[in-house]
Amino acid sequence: MRDIEFDNVDKVEENHFWFRNKRRIVSYFFNKYYKGGLILDSGCGTGRDLKDLKNSIGMDYNFYALKYARKYCDKLVNGDANFLPFKDKTFEIIFSFDLLQHKGIDFDRVLKGYNRVLKKDGYIFLNLPMFDFLYSKHDLAVDNSIRFERKDLKKFKNYGFSTEDKIYWNFVLFPLIVFLRKFIFQFFSYDEISDVKKMGKLTNLLLDKIFSFEFVLSLKNIFPLGLSCFIVLRKEVDL
Repeated sequence: MRDIEFDNVDKVEENHFWFRNKRRIVSYFFNKYYKGGLILDSGCGTGRDLKDLKNSIGMDYNFYALKYARKYCDKLVNGDANFLPFKDKTFEIIFSFDLLQHKGIDFDRVLKGYNRVLKKDGYIFLNLPMFDFLYSKHDLAVDNSIRFERKDLKKFKNYGFSTEDKIYWNFVLFPLIVFLRKFIFQFFSYDEISDVKKMGKLTNLLLDKIFSFEFVLSLKNIFPLGLSCFIVLRKEVDL
C-alpha cells in the first residue's frame, strides 16, 4: 500500500465510523475466542488493532507503516506474509485484516504459512473485501488485486481450517457504494484515491450510530451480503 494511504489511515482511524465498527467486531470475537497466548497481526499497517494487546507482535512488509505502529505495539517485525519469519506453532491467534487481497500476496503460500505458525485449535481472524464487481479505484489505491466472492470463502478448509464464525458487514451502505463506484466515481474521478478520508463530525457520528446498530444485527447473521466479510477460522489439522 502506498505511504500516503498509511498517512490517511493514521489521521482518521481513531474516530472514523468504519474503523470503529471493525474494532467492535474484532473486540467481540476476540473476547469470545481468546484464552491466552501470543497474537500475531499479519499486515498490521498502522498497528491500531494491537492497542492494549500486550502479548502481541505486529508484522508488516512496509517500513513506513511500522513507523506508525510503534505507537501501539512494542514488538514489531518487518516481514513478508508469504514467508513468515516465525517458528512452527507459535501463535494462538493471527489477525489478517484486509491483507489476502493485496498485490504480491500468494494466497496458497500465506494460508500454508498461517497453518504452520498457528497452534492446534488456534484461530485466524480475517477481514475480506467482498464482490469483485465492486472493484474500483479505491481498490487500486490500496493495492487490492481482487475482491473475494462467496465461493472463495470455502477454500480455507483446504488448508486445515474450519469456519467457526462468519458475518457480512457494511450492509447498510452497500446500495450507495454500488451506485457511487459503478456509476459516479468510475467515470468522473481520474485519480486512484481510496475511500479513506476525514468526514464531517455529524455525518461520521450518524454513521457510527447506524453501524453500531448494524453490528448487533450482523451477529444474528441476518445480512446476506456486505462490503466486507469477517471470518473466524480454527486450525483443525497440520498440513
